[in-house]
Amino acid sequence: MHSSELKQKKPQSCSRNLNLVFSVFEAPVNQNELAYALRNLPCETSRLLAEEKVGLRISRSTNQHVALLNQFVKDGVDNRQVLTAVFIYLKSAYGNVWWECLLLKLSKLGIIANLFNFIRGFLCQRSCRVRYGNILSKSRILKTGLPQGAVSSCSLFEIYINDLILNVREISGVKCLLYADDLVFWTVSKKKMQ
Repeated sequence: MHSSELKQKKPQSCSRNLNLVFSVFEAPVNQNELAYALRNLPCETSRLLAEEKVGLRISRSTNQHVALLNQFVKDGVDNRQVLTAVFIYLKSAYGNVWWECLLLKLSKLGIIANLFNFIRGFLCQRSCRVRYGNILSKSRILKTGLPQGAVSSCSLFEIYINDLILNVREISGVKCLLYADDLVFWTVSKKKMQ
């Protein structure tokens, strides 16, 4: 193999190895410490994380959301009420997470210092390069977003978007459900259909 070909292949190979090492390192942190923090620290025990969010959380599945929304629709039809629903997909939601805001939310939830520092380093010390054919871009420091495919990204996004649901609760008559970056808002009118 020619030396220029070796130089081109080496960064990609190193990147794959680092991703594998980081995934192995990250998984125990997420499964043990972060999951413990979400279940037993102020988050779940004091209901700081909204019940309207399911998926990747203990005892909460998408089937529950489907059944709940189905029941609201059935009740509305049975009572001849008008149900209005809006389904939203948050495009690039994970890629647009503002780190400073997420870190502030984590500190307010009482995440332990070592885990907080790990997450801060995990988020804030990232760069990327883009390969298009044989062209490799310059390295760019990332300023927002959660790492795609990272084990912790889903849990961190849950914390980041939590206050959206808490704010919707304040709107009379509006309900919402969330699974990752998919949302549904709905309301049932008091007027009966003619």
